[in-house]
Amino acid sequence: MATTKKKLKKKARTKKLPGKIIGEMNGKPVRRLQVGQVTGATYNPRTITDHAFGGLKNSIEEFGLVKAPIWNKRTQTLVGGHQRLKTQNPDDFVDVIEVDLSPIKEKALNVALNNPHISGEFTAGLADLLNEVEVEIPDLAEGLNLGELFTDVPADFDDLLLDERGIDTGGDTGADAKAKSTEDKKQSYEKSDIKQIILVLKLSEHEEVTRILDEIMKNEVTDDNDAIESYTAAVLWLARGYAE
Repeated sequence: MATTKKKLKKKARTKKLPGKIIGEMNGKPVRRLQVGQVTGATYNPRTITDHAFGGLKNSIEEFGLVKAPIWNKRTQTLVGGHQRLKTQNPDDFVDVIEVDLSPIKEKALNVALNNPHISGEFTAGLADLLNEVEVEIPDLAEGLNLGELFTDVPADFDDLLLDERGIDTGGDTGADAKAKSTEDKKQSYEKSDIKQIILVLKLSEHEEVTRILDEIMKNEVTDDNDAIESYTAAVLWLARGYAE
Protein backbone atom coordinates (compact mmCIF):
# COMPACT_ATOMS: atom_id res chain seq x y z
CA MET A 1 0.00 0.00 0.00
CA ALA A 2 1.45 3.26 -1.10
CA THR A 3 1.87 5.93 1.47
CA THR A 4 1.68 9.62 0.79
CA LYS A 5 4.02 12.01 2.43
CA LYS A 6 2.56 15.19 3.76
CA LYS A 7 4.55 18.26 3.02
CA LEU A 8 5.16 20.25 6.16
CA LYS A 9 4.74 23.97 5.84
CA LYS A 10 7.77 25.87 6.96
CA LYS A 11 7.07 28.53 9.50
CA ALA A 12 7.95 32.00 8.36
CA ARG A 13 10.96 33.21 10.20
CA THR A 14 10.46 36.35 12.20
CA LYS A 15 13.18 38.85 11.57
CA LYS A 16 15.13 39.37 14.74
CA LEU A 17 14.95 42.90 16.04
CA PRO A 18 18.14 44.67 17.02
CA GLY A 19 18.92 45.56 20.59
CA LYS A 20 16.82 44.55 23.57
CA ILE A 21 13.84 45.76 25.57
CA ILE A 22 14.96 47.22 28.89
CA GLY A 23 11.69 48.58 30.27
CA GLU A 24 8.79 50.80 29.35
CA MET A 25 7.78 54.44 29.45
CA ASN A 26 4.18 55.69 29.34
CA GLY A 27 3.05 52.22 28.30
CA LYS A 28 5.53 52.01 25.42
CA PRO A 29 8.51 49.63 25.34
CA VAL A 30 11.97 51.13 25.72
CA ARG A 31 14.55 49.44 23.50
CA ARG A 32 18.31 49.85 23.83
CA LEU A 33 20.02 50.10 20.44
CA GLN A 34 23.51 50.80 19.25
CA VAL A 35 23.48 54.20 17.56
CA GLY A 36 25.19 52.82 14.47
CA GLN A 37 22.37 50.26 14.05
CA VAL A 38 19.63 52.88 13.87
CA THR A 39 18.29 53.64 10.40
CA GLY A 40 16.94 57.15 9.94
CA ALA A 41 13.83 57.97 7.91
CA THR A 42 14.88 58.80 4.35
CA TYR A 43 11.78 61.00 4.01
CA ASN A 44 12.48 63.04 7.16
CA PRO A 45 11.67 66.63 6.08
CA ARG A 46 13.94 68.33 8.61
CA THR A 47 17.34 69.93 8.42
CA ILE A 48 19.51 71.91 10.83
CA THR A 49 22.13 74.62 10.44
CA ASP A 50 25.64 74.19 11.80
CA HIS A 51 24.94 76.97 14.30
CA ALA A 52 21.76 75.32 15.60
CA PHE A 53 23.41 71.90 15.66
CA GLY A 54 26.20 73.34 17.80
CA GLY A 55 23.63 74.58 20.31
CA LEU A 56 21.87 71.20 20.28
CA LYS A 57 25.14 69.38 20.87
CA ASN A 58 25.99 71.70 23.76
CA SER A 59 22.56 71.06 25.28
CA ILE A 60 22.98 67.28 25.11
CA GLU A 61 26.51 67.46 26.51
CA GLU A 62 25.20 69.52 29.43
CA PHE A 63 21.93 67.75 30.19
CA GLY A 64 22.18 64.40 28.41
CA LEU A 65 19.75 62.89 25.93
CA VAL A 66 16.76 63.73 28.13
CA LYS A 67 14.24 63.43 25.29
CA ALA A 68 14.21 59.86 23.99
CA PRO A 69 14.21 59.24 20.21
CA ILE A 70 11.27 57.31 18.75
CA TRP A 71 11.78 54.11 16.74
CA ASN A 72 9.21 52.15 14.76
CA LYS A 73 9.39 48.39 15.41
CA ARG A 74 7.47 47.46 12.27
CA THR A 75 9.80 49.22 9.82
CA GLN A 76 12.87 49.41 12.09
CA THR A 77 13.11 53.10 11.27
CA LEU A 78 13.82 56.13 13.42
CA VAL A 79 10.71 58.33 13.54
CA GLY A 80 11.83 61.21 15.76
CA GLY A 81 15.19 62.38 17.08
CA HIS A 82 17.33 62.38 13.93
CA GLN A 83 19.35 65.48 14.81
CA ARG A 84 19.83 64.37 18.42
CA LEU A 85 21.24 61.01 17.34
CA LYS A 86 23.71 62.77 15.05
CA THR A 87 25.38 64.14 18.19
CA GLN A 88 26.08 60.60 19.45
CA ASN A 89 28.99 58.25 18.71
CA PRO A 90 27.95 55.31 16.45
CA ASP A 91 29.42 52.88 18.99
CA ASP A 92 27.35 54.30 21.84
CA PHE A 93 24.01 52.88 22.94
CA VAL A 94 20.77 54.84 23.06
CA ASP A 95 17.40 54.08 24.63
CA VAL A 96 14.49 54.67 22.25
CA ILE A 97 10.73 54.66 22.68
CA GLU A 98 9.40 51.82 20.54
CA VAL A 99 6.16 52.17 18.57
CA ASP A 100 4.46 49.70 16.22
CA LEU A 101 2.98 51.67 13.32
CA SER A 102 2.16 51.23 9.67
CA PRO A 103 4.44 53.15 7.29
CA ILE A 104 1.85 55.88 6.66
CA LYS A 105 1.12 56.39 10.38
CA GLU A 106 4.85 56.47 10.97
CA LYS A 107 5.10 59.39 8.55
CA ALA A 108 2.17 61.13 10.24
CA LEU A 109 3.92 60.82 13.61
CA ASN A 110 7.20 62.08 12.12
CA VAL A 111 5.49 65.28 11.01
CA ALA A 112 3.40 65.63 14.17
CA LEU A 113 6.50 65.52 16.38
CA ASN A 114 7.75 68.75 14.80
CA ASN A 115 4.43 70.47 14.12
CA PRO A 116 4.52 73.96 15.71
CA HIS A 117 0.74 74.24 15.30
CA ILE A 118 0.09 71.60 17.97
CA SER A 119 2.61 72.90 20.51
CA GLY A 120 2.54 75.73 23.02
CA GLU A 121 3.81 79.28 22.70
CA PHE A 122 6.13 81.38 24.84
CA THR A 123 4.62 84.00 27.13
CA ALA A 124 6.10 87.37 28.05
CA GLY A 125 7.63 85.64 31.09
CA LEU A 126 10.28 84.22 28.77
CA ALA A 127 12.21 87.49 28.92
CA ASP A 128 12.69 87.26 32.70
CA LEU A 129 13.83 83.64 32.47
CA LEU A 130 16.33 84.41 29.72
CA ASN A 131 17.76 87.35 31.63
CA GLU A 132 18.11 85.25 34.79
CA VAL A 133 19.92 82.45 32.97
CA GLU A 134 22.19 84.86 31.07
CA VAL A 135 23.21 86.59 34.32
CA GLU A 136 23.73 83.41 36.38
CA ILE A 137 25.29 81.10 33.75
CA PRO A 138 26.27 83.27 30.75
CA ASP A 139 28.58 80.70 29.14
CA LEU A 140 25.85 78.05 29.06
CA ALA A 141 23.28 80.56 27.82
CA GLU A 142 25.58 81.45 24.95
CA GLY A 143 26.31 77.80 24.18
CA LEU A 144 22.60 77.02 23.98
CA ASN A 145 21.90 80.05 21.72
CA LEU A 146 19.35 81.28 24.27
CA GLY A 147 19.88 84.94 23.38
CA GLU A 148 18.19 84.34 20.04
CA LEU A 149 14.95 83.55 21.86
CA PHE A 150 14.46 87.21 22.80
CA THR A 151 12.88 87.72 19.39
CA ASP A 152 10.21 85.19 20.42
CA VAL A 153 9.10 87.15 23.49
CA PRO A 154 5.52 88.26 22.75
CA ALA A 155 4.22 91.75 23.50
CA ASP A 156 0.90 91.42 25.32
CA PHE A 157 -1.37 94.21 24.09
CA ASP A 158 -3.39 94.15 27.30
CA ASP A 159 -0.21 94.77 29.31
CA LEU A 160 0.47 98.06 27.52
CA LEU A 161 -2.24 99.79 29.62
CA LEU A 162 -3.03 102.12 26.76
CA ASP A 163 -5.63 103.99 28.81
CA GLU A 164 -2.85 105.12 31.18
CA ARG A 165 -0.66 106.47 28.34
CA GLY A 166 -2.93 109.27 27.15
CA ILE A 167 -4.78 107.19 24.59
CA ASP A 168 -8.46 107.87 24.05
CA THR A 169 -10.58 105.28 25.84
CA GLY A 170 -13.95 106.72 24.84
CA GLY A 171 -14.51 108.62 28.06
CA ASP A 172 -14.20 105.62 30.35
CA THR A 173 -12.07 105.98 33.47
CA GLY A 174 -10.70 103.71 36.17
CA ALA A 175 -12.03 100.14 36.20
CA ASP A 176 -14.29 100.77 33.21
CA ALA A 177 -11.35 101.81 31.05
CA LYS A 178 -9.26 98.80 32.10
CA ALA A 179 -12.20 96.51 31.41
CA LYS A 180 -12.25 97.46 27.74
CA SER A 181 -11.64 94.57 25.38
CA THR A 182 -8.35 94.13 23.56
CA GLU A 183 -10.11 95.02 20.32
CA ASP A 184 -11.40 98.30 21.78
CA LYS A 185 -7.89 99.17 22.92
CA LYS A 186 -6.49 98.41 19.50
CA GLN A 187 -9.05 100.68 17.86
CA SER A 188 -8.30 103.46 20.34
CA TYR A 189 -4.61 102.99 19.69
CA GLU A 190 -5.06 103.24 15.93
CA LYS A 191 -7.06 106.50 16.29
CA SER A 192 -4.67 108.07 18.79
CA ASP A 193 -1.87 110.52 18.08
CA ILE A 194 0.32 108.46 20.42
CA LYS A 195 2.03 105.37 19.05
CA GLN A 196 4.40 102.94 20.72
CA ILE A 197 7.43 100.98 19.63
CA ILE A 198 8.20 98.13 22.00
CA LEU A 199 11.71 96.74 22.21
CA VAL A 200 12.43 93.49 24.03
CA LEU A 201 16.10 93.52 25.01
CA LYS A 202 18.54 91.31 26.82
CA LEU A 203 19.45 92.66 30.25
CA SER A 204 22.93 93.64 29.02
CA GLU A 205 21.45 95.37 25.94
CA HIS A 206 18.86 97.18 28.08
CA GLU A 207 21.58 98.60 30.31
CA GLU A 208 23.59 99.77 27.29
CA VAL A 209 20.57 101.39 25.61
CA THR A 210 19.50 103.23 28.75
CA ARG A 211 23.10 104.40 29.30
CA ILE A 212 23.23 105.87 25.79
CA LEU A 213 19.83 107.56 26.15
CA ASP A 214 20.83 108.98 29.55
CA GLU A 215 23.97 110.44 27.96
CA ILE A 216 21.89 112.08 25.21
CA MET A 217 19.49 113.58 27.77
CA LYS A 218 22.42 114.92 29.76
CA ASN A 219 24.57 116.35 26.98
CA GLU A 220 22.41 117.13 23.96
CA VAL A 221 19.66 119.58 23.04
CA THR A 222 17.00 119.71 20.33
CA ASP A 223 17.29 121.76 17.15
CA ASP A 224 15.35 124.48 18.99
CA ASN A 225 17.93 124.37 21.80
CA ASP A 226 15.44 122.76 24.17
CA ALA A 227 16.45 120.20 26.76
CA ILE A 228 15.91 116.53 25.96
CA GLU A 229 13.90 115.38 28.93
CA SER A 230 12.59 111.91 28.04
CA TYR A 231 13.72 108.66 26.47
CA THR A 232 11.23 109.28 23.67
CA ALA A 233 12.86 112.62 22.86
CA ALA A 234 16.32 111.03 23.11
CA VAL A 235 15.34 108.29 20.64
CA LEU A 236 13.93 110.88 18.23
CA TRP A 237 17.14 112.92 18.51
CA LEU A 238 19.19 109.80 17.79
CA ALA A 239 16.97 108.75 14.86
CA ARG A 240 17.13 112.20 13.25
CA GLY A 241 20.90 112.12 13.51
CA TYR A 242 21.03 108.84 11.60
CA ALA A 243 18.55 110.14 9.02
CA GLU A 244 20.77 113.09 8.29
